[in-house]
Amino acid sequence: MGGLRFNKLQRGLSPTSPTVLSKRLESLPEQDLVLKKKILGQKGNEVDLCVKDPEKDIDVYFTSTVKTLVDIWMGDSSYKQAVKQGNLKLISDKNLTQNMSAWLSNSIFTDLPAASEI
Repeated sequence: MGGLRFNKLQRGLSPTSPTVLSKRLESLPEQDLVLKKKILGQKGNEVDLCVKDPEKDIDVYFTSTVKTLVDIWMGDSSYKQAVKQGNLKLISDKNLTQNMSAWLSNSIFTDLPAASEI
């Protein structure tokens, strides 16, 4: 998967100065080349989106588009369908992703009719 930390990236790109590397990395989201990392944190039964990196090991990596994740969250697709179609890639221990909907549930609006149907 490659380096995920600045120091590892810098070592892998040894002739690049830290300043140049920082500026290039900061410009990637502006060029729509990467999305900024979002981290879901869990405390007991509560799952929330972390605003600040809690600096803990990451258990599951998701690679997907925002549209695919919204489709799953709104119930228009499932995690298994998205993986099967190649729209969602998961990197983790299989035990953590066997029943993802148990720990990452759909929106409360999933069962409501679409606005066009009301």
